[in-house]
Amino acid sequence: MARVAHQLVLALFAMNHSYFVNDKTALAEIAYFACAPVEFGTRLQAALSHLGRSTPALSAAVGTLEELFAETVALAGGLYRPRFSLPH
Repeated sequence: MARVAHQLVLALFAMNHSYFVNDKTALAEIAYFACAPVEFGTRLQAALSHLGRSTPALSAAVGTLEELFAETVALAGGLYRPRFSLPH
């Protein structure tokens, strides 16, 4: 899940024509991007903060990451092309 989160951060920096320099300030920088999912940083932090507490918490975190992924893909305007077709 951390890898997915990192890839979303990198994609948002690229979509906003910004250089990713420091992971400590990345979410604060994304908050000011013109092109980013609403409340991206808050939602990402909430999803990753309590992964191991319970099965429902893990399911909710996965759901949040799926939503952030879908929103980021939608903002990319057709630039994203999946390499694999995954079953639903």
